[in-house]
Amino acid sequence: MMSDPTRARNWSAAALGLSVAALLGARAMPDANVGRGWHLALMLTGMVSAPLSGIFMVICWSDGKKYRRLKAGVGVISRWTVDRARWESFREQSKGWDKREGVRPNLVNLDQPCGEAGLEIVVTGDSLLVGNHFISFEPNVSLRAYPGWMEFHFTIFKPKGPPTPITLRIPLAPAPGSDPQAAQIAEAFRAARAAGNAPFTMLSKSKFLLIFLGGFFGLTGLVIALAYLLKRGP
Repeated sequence: MMSDPTRARNWSAAALGLSVAALLGARAMPDANVGRGWHLALMLTGMVSAPLSGIFMVICWSDGKKYRRLKAGVGVISRWTVDRARWESFREQSKGWDKREGVRPNLVNLDQPCGEAGLEIVVTGDSLLVGNHFISFEPNVSLRAYPGWMEFHFTIFKPKGPPTPITLRIPLAPAPGSDPQAAQIAEAFRAARAAGNAPFTMLSKSKFLLIFLGGFFGLTGLVIALAYLLKRGP
């Protein structure tokens, strides 16, 4: 969940490039420097930073694709604008709910300012934009509509550790037709999900990480083996 995953992807790509450069720099050093000094520092930096920045870059690449589609209006189910009074009212209401026992906290950034023109909310089948806060859904996302507001819920499953439940509550624009609008949005959202999405972009983040890590370490092992054979010679 971030404001602009494309920007985060670019920073991650730069970090990955520096990590690879560190590994290549260590590889180019004379054999006498192996295992100490700058060689050790470059190797440790590259080996730790390369997989981490690579993982984050790939995740941001997937989220960035959803973000660009949303901004271009592709796959948009509904969009509406909440005025300042409604935004501030819902913010206080949501914070009150968060204090109740057994209620999951709302992870939408409700502290962002709402200007005179109001704050736009956009819903697609795989993401949500609330003002400048972008959220990419997991495949197990569900939606419930209530009078005046809506709630999205999904769970992030990790290769290790407990799953992370995510709850997102957003207000509807105050209008006589807001409740029928909520039902229409919920129906359109379920229809969009049932119609299916691109398999690659709708992989859960845990499966995505497993595929990426398997490919990364497999390629790394292959490069190391080739480097050893070339250095050894015939």
